[in-house]
Amino acid sequence: MDNSDGRRLSVSLVDVADGHDAELEAVAISFEALFIRKEYGRAEMIRDEAHPRRFYAVRHWIDATAAERCHRDPEVQALTARLYLIARVTQVVNGVRPIEPARLLAADRREQVEPDRRTGFDRRVSNAAAPEGSLI
Repeated sequence: MDNSDGRRLSVSLVDVADGHDAELEAVAISFEALFIRKEYGRAEMIRDEAHPRRFYAVRHWIDATAAERCHRDPEVQALTARLYLIARVTQVVNGVRPIEPARLLAADRREQVEPDRRTGFDRRVSNAAAPEGSLI
């Protein structure tokens, strides 16, 4: 993929707390307006159709410099703080941060060592069934 024009993309997974949909919508609209007004790029909040409480915060940066200015902006930091009060935010794609080779190696190792989610289910000594004649 050719990134010669300098544009970048960042995506965060946003799991909103129950009862905070209206506030999330207000924060999303504020982010969209701020991105346009300060010429950082474009911001949008997209609902996950499979999970009603999950959204994707997509940031289309004009370039890496615009993203850096945005992250230092006190107005953006205040909106981000509001978002963190009503939702769990997980960064999925960071198209702004420079790639650090040592970090990639560490991430690769973690992925290889990650335990299987089923670990521990085979620790039963015997398969104990309900006693005969029991209604359970």
